[in-house]
Amino acid sequence: MAEKVVIEGIQQSGGRIEADVLAVGRNAKAEKVVQDACAELNRKQMDEVADGLEKLLEALKTHGGELDNADEIAGATERVAAELKEPQPNKLTLNALLAGIAEGSKSVTAIAKAASALGALIGSAL
Repeated sequence: MAEKVVIEGIQQSGGRIEADVLAVGRNAKAEKVVQDACAELNRKQMDEVADGLEKLLEALKTHGGELDNADEIAGATERVAAELKEPQPNKLTLNALLAGIAEGSKSVTAIAKAASALGALIGSAL
């Protein structure tokens, strides 16, 4: 049986890449969106929500490898963070995303609980 060849990386000819954050390769993550959202939440004096978002990110860092859909869960978490940065975050969008994260990660209790806890915090803060 032939060995599967996987090619990863960036190939560029000319020009330049300018990025605040760049993630390349298998299981690479760009976490700046979440960190920026936490800083914005702290500026809005929503420290508990910022802490909940940080706990969700930490749970993903620690246990994300246990998920079959880690990229989807990480992407949804980034969407939650981006929505929380908005001047008027959409509570319906946040609830839907967090419910999806909790359901999609139910096999990893730490992540599912962190998503549910963040949802409860958002429910009382917004």
